[in-house]
Amino acid sequence: MRNLRNIALGLVLLFATTFPAWAGSITWDLSGVTSSDGAIYSGSFVFNADTGIYSSIDIVSTGGSLTPADTYTYQVPSVEDNMFLVPLASPPAVGVWLLNLEFTTGLTDAGGTIPIALSSAQHTIAVGTCMDAACTTFHPVSDIISGSVVAQPSTPEPGTFVLLGSAVLLLAVFGKRLLGVF
Repeated sequence: MRNLRNIALGLVLLFATTFPAWAGSITWDLSGVTSSDGAIYSGSFVFNADTGIYSSIDIVSTGGSLTPADTYTYQVPSVEDNMFLVPLASPPAVGVWLLNLEFTTGLTDAGGTIPIALSSAQHTIAVGTCMDAACTTFHPVSDIISGSVVAQPSTPEPGTFVLLGSAVLLLAVFGKRLLGVF
């Protein structure tokens, strides 16, 4: 009985004092993303921090004076860190419209708000067309001028640990009775 209580107490202390970071996939929502031609971009995508893979991409554009209204659903593999290229169709092809988003810091499973990098004289974050079959280069048409991505962290609620810890504690307290029944 003493060993059972010690084990239960150890488990309760373990669950009460540790809140592990549950790495993995979380949904990021676009917020206030606009381009210089007046297009507004909204929607979401899932990013897996363990693998660095984007999925469930569903981004919609209202269209602007230079860019069409469209739905972006495919992420083109990119060699640049934090680069998020989302074309109209898969597989990419010459002339396909691209939405090029880059984040000011890397996406993680911690959530929060991360600004989108904006176009500058040295760096183009824009909407444009694919210039080669792999979409490694594109012709910018309209610059991204504002926006961020927002996500809730992927950690379990503290109540989960309290419930599990309480169950283990009850087993320790009433262990002798429970073991006697079986």
